[in-house]
Amino acid sequence: MKKTWGLIATLLVTLTLIGCGNHKQSQASDSKVKTHKVVKANHKKKTVKKATKKTISSKTDNTSTAFSNQRFATSWIDSISGIFFKGNQYIWKYTNPVSTNADNQSSEEENFIVMQGTYEYDSNSKTITLNIANQSKAYTGYALELDKFSYQSVTGPSMPSTVRLQYVNDGNQNYLKPLTNNLNNMNMDSINKDGKDSNLTYENIISKFNVQRVESSMQKNADKINSAQDFEKFMMQYNFIQGKTNAFNGNGQVDEFKVYSNDDYQAALGSSDDVTPEKTVNAKYTVAPDAGMAMDMYFLGDDNNIYYGMSEMRPEVELAEEANAKYHQIYGN
Repeated sequence: MKKTWGLIATLLVTLTLIGCGNHKQSQASDSKVKTHKVVKANHKKKTVKKATKKTISSKTDNTSTAFSNQRFATSWIDSISGIFFKGNQYIWKYTNPVSTNADNQSSEEENFIVMQGTYEYDSNSKTITLNIANQSKAYTGYALELDKFSYQSVTGPSMPSTVRLQYVNDGNQNYLKPLTNNLNNMNMDSINKDGKDSNLTYENIISKFNVQRVESSMQKNADKINSAQDFEKFMMQYNFIQGKTNAFNGNGQVDEFKVYSNDDYQAALGSSDDVTPEKTVNAKYTVAPDAGMAMDMYFLGDDNNIYYGMSEMRPEVELAEEANAKYHQIYGN
C-alpha cells in the first residue's frame, strides 16, 4: 500500500513540471510575435516620410539668367534711365520726375537712384523680383547735372530690399511694368531692337554708374554764384553760351545798363531816345564771347536777374528769360 501511494505522488510531480514548461514556452513564443510586429510598423512609417519629401517643388528660378543681355529703359537719349541685365546680375539707373504738373508734363527736376543685385523670374506669373544688394542714396537735381554727378539735395537709401516688375510681351510690345508701390508707374520699354544705342550695355552702365562710383563722385551744387567763373560755368553748362568766352566782374565798358521790356528792346536798339527803359541795373558778373568784336553778352545783375545785350559796349539790355528762369529754378530768388 505504501508503495502504491509513492508511485502516485511521483506521477503528480512529473505532470506538474511538464505543465510549467509548456507555459513558459508559450510566453516566449508570444513575445517573439509582438516584437516582429513592432519592427514592421516602424518600417512603414519611414516609407511614408520619404514619399512626402518627393512631392516638394518650386515654381521660381532663384537668381535667374532669363533676361541676360536684355535692356529696358524709360529714356536713353539725353539722360539714361533704365535697367540692364547680365547673367543673374542687374544694374538699374532709376530716375523719375520729382513732380508732375496738372497738364501731365514732368518737371525738370528728378530723383536719381542706382540699384544693383541679382534677380529671380517666375515664368508662370511673368514677374521679376529684384533682390537689391546695394543701392545709392536718393539724389535730387536736373537730369544732365545728375549724370555729371552734381545734385541739389540728397536723402538716405529709400528702396526696399526687393522690387517686383511685371514682364509684358504681347507680340507688338515688350516692356517691364513696376509693381512695387513706391516706384512711379512709367513702363520701361525694351531697347534690344530697332537700332537702339549699342553703347547702352550692362558693361558700360555699370562702369560709369555703379553704386560705389556714384557715392564717391556725387557733389552738391554751389548754393549760389560767387564769381564770374561760377557764372560762366552756369551759362555754359546749360548751353546759353558756347565756345571760348571772356568772364569778368562788373559792367565792363558801360557805366550803367538800361533795361527794356522784351517788346521794346529792338526799338531801343534803333533809337533809345524814343523808348523809356523800365529801370537801370549794374552787372555783378559778365560773360561775353572772347572775340575781336564782342556780341551776345550776358550778365548777372545786382538785382539778382540775368540780362542779355547785343554787345558789352552798348547799354541797352533785356531780361534773358530762359537763362533767368533756369537760374532762379536752381538757386532760388
